[in-house]
Amino acid sequence: MNVLSASCILRKVYRVIHNTNISVYSHSDKSSNEERFYIIPGTNGPRWIIPCEARAGFKVLICWRPYSILSRVKWWIILGMYWVGALRYAPGVRRVYFKRECYEYGSCSWEEAIKNCQPVIYVGTYGEFQKFVITYVDNITALPTCVVKVPYGHLAKQSIVNEANTLEQLSVEDRGLNIPKLYSLNEDRGVSVQSVVEGGLSNEEFTEKHVDVLLKLINHGSTVSINSDSAPLVESLNAKNISTSTGYDFIRNTLRGLDGTQLLPSTWEHGDFTPWNIKIASDNLALLDWEAAIKSGVPLQDICHYFSMQEYLLDQSQDHISEIISSKQVNRYISFLGIRREYVLELVKYYHIKNWCKNVIQDPGYAEFSLGKLKGI
Repeated sequence: MNVLSASCILRKVYRVIHNTNISVYSHSDKSSNEERFYIIPGTNGPRWIIPCEARAGFKVLICWRPYSILSRVKWWIILGMYWVGALRYAPGVRRVYFKRECYEYGSCSWEEAIKNCQPVIYVGTYGEFQKFVITYVDNITALPTCVVKVPYGHLAKQSIVNEANTLEQLSVEDRGLNIPKLYSLNEDRGVSVQSVVEGGLSNEEFTEKHVDVLLKLINHGSTVSINSDSAPLVESLNAKNISTSTGYDFIRNTLRGLDGTQLLPSTWEHGDFTPWNIKIASDNLALLDWEAAIKSGVPLQDICHYFSMQEYLLDQSQDHISEIISSKQVNRYISFLGIRREYVLELVKYYHIKNWCKNVIQDPGYAEFSLGKLKGI
């Protein structure tokens, strides 16, 4: 998969959503129908493509939080420069200009949400699941009106469709969750349109409110076990592209050694339950980004992901396994589900086995992290 340029991204977004072609260029001709955007770079090409007018993009950018402390400090500086109109002086930032001749909405059936709006484009992480997340901001109120997701990586389409179907199903089940509302899905193109969820990003602490929202995801009356859930893992472990990987034998033997027969309450598994996918709105938690959701998942997996990802990305001096085992909030969760404390470690092991299988090709660094954690137990 190629690393995209800002010009390619803008052309694709306007072709897919607005059904129109645009001409992108690096110098202004000061015409009346010219659009001006800043390009904020990331590791693999553009990370953000935003309107040059800070009023149009600031409320979207302020809700994004990079992982590390240093990256956050740099981001705050960028936001400050954007607000005062000096972003063009930031290192690596450049401007592009484009024109369009018409406004159509060929692939988006929820048309009113993006009329008279400007796009703020987030370019997802490079890889098989790469997508563009476009927040449309009203030209008059400067308020976000909706979020559109457009696939690029060859697995992105199925993940966007999975999220759309999940949002629709959870809405029907009416579990009292604060989640985006699905407005539209073009399944052929893998383009979804959903509502904007208000609120500020959650901090890193795992609180009572996090447990409350996870308890709403339990499928009462339905059970699951590690053995019943692990069939896809066994299949993936038999795949030729994994069986030659470092750690393969250890992972396979660890999976075989798990106590996989115990019946557990099944639960919706969010799949990427992390602080950066959670907002605090009106003292409640709102969950975003359901692309990796599983309807009948194994309990505790979202909690394992919450602690594990923070250790991996933010603070590797912490031992998330010890934190999980000693957490009062985790104990409250397993007590509600009737899970024995001694079984928590089996569920933690199972999370890291799944994570290794998922990421050994896609994200070898995180797979190696999980392998190390399993060997340390």
